[in-house]
Amino acid sequence: SMAILTILMLPIHEHGIFFHLFLSSMFLLAVLCISLVGIFHLLVTMVGIALTTFFLAMVAINIAMTAVTILYAQWALRRSMRTKAV
Repeated sequence: SMAILTILMLPIHEHGIFFHLFLSSMFLLAVLCISLVGIFHLLVTMVGIALTTFFLAMVAINIAMTAVTILYAQWALRRSMRTKAV
């Protein structure tokens, strides 16, 4: 760890960049990367929730339409049986 810092410090001093400025910029870059990953994770979660909600709504509509179709078929069958009996 210390050897890596020493290796990093030599080119930094040669180019006239202060080591603390280098470290602070690296820290800010790390914070930015972590923030972007967090935002991406939040967006993926929100899209997942929206898709799940949409899927459940489609399932509920499908169940309702099936129930209406069955009730209509029963009603039509009873009506046709009444007209044949008369």
